[in-house]
Amino acid sequence: MSQIGKLPKLLLHTIEDKSIYYYFTEAGGKFGLGHAKRYEAICNILPSLDIRLVLNEASDLDVFAESWSNSKLCILKEMIDSADGIFVDSFIATDGAFEIFQNSEKLIVIDDFLRRQWRRGLIVDWTLDAERWRNSVGERCLFGVSYLATRLPFQLNKWSPDSGALGVESWTIGTIFGGVDSQALTEKTYNALAEHSSVIHFGTSAYPSYRLFRDNDRFLWDLDVEDLAKNLCRCDVVITAGGQMLYELASMGVPSLCVSTIDNQDEDFRKFVENRFTFESTPSEVISRGIVARLKGLRRVDLEDMSERCSQSMGDGKRLAQEIQRYLCK
Repeated sequence: MSQIGKLPKLLLHTIEDKSIYYYFTEAGGKFGLGHAKRYEAICNILPSLDIRLVLNEASDLDVFAESWSNSKLCILKEMIDSADGIFVDSFIATDGAFEIFQNSEKLIVIDDFLRRQWRRGLIVDWTLDAERWRNSVGERCLFGVSYLATRLPFQLNKWSPDSGALGVESWTIGTIFGGVDSQALTEKTYNALAEHSSVIHFGTSAYPSYRLFRDNDRFLWDLDVEDLAKNLCRCDVVITAGGQMLYELASMGVPSLCVSTIDNQDEDFRKFVENRFTFESTPSEVISRGIVARLKGLRRVDLEDMSERCSQSMGDGKRLAQEIQRYLCK
């Protein structure tokens, strides 16, 4: 079973009151799993709330969830009217859907990638440095990584590499390209790193390379989130794509070498590189022998410096949880 299929196990939360909140988003092969990971993170930091996942009808994520549609706005309105509040984490909603979202009694916008001019609501954008350049919208804004929320195991585990060696030849190199590896980078990265002695390729059965490498000892497939976090912390450095995984690695202090694979990752990627929270690379580099030369240019002190900087800067979800609770109670 893929990591996608295991998701329901990870979406459990404690219900202490009768209020119902909906989390409107999209996820799956077409959209990646970042939004589903954020949903899980929000549930983790707010365990007393009953937050129910609602996936856009274009999603193909194999989990039990209600659905919403841009073409059935009357049904969308009825669903919103029946809830005590909603979370919105979507970049495919139409103007009509966004207008209906704003009619919710309590509106919390997560990520806000489209930068809409919200009239009301609590607007959350934990993009690195967002507090420096974003203009206020809605009733209240929470901008920057101090408001970051990650899944619970990524809060509890910290970087503790197996080797601790000075030389890159003895390092354990990890690779992970989101939940679906939309650019099919894993197979070529495997070939590029074939001569390195210690490599762990993380992935899910949704990866294009799964059938080819599912029995290969260098791969760890479909780990549950606890084992995934622990094993990532064993690596000296992890080659990854932008997106939610980049934030989750940083929250554990795991040094990363990052590529941007789709447009909506570019902003996070650039800011992480500028702040020295990740090492910059390109898709063409990580799938060629150029990645070996790139890794040899890194020093142990570079990794330790990056780990400390990330650990000191990333939020642990507590500040965001307090602000959300305050907003819902007012």
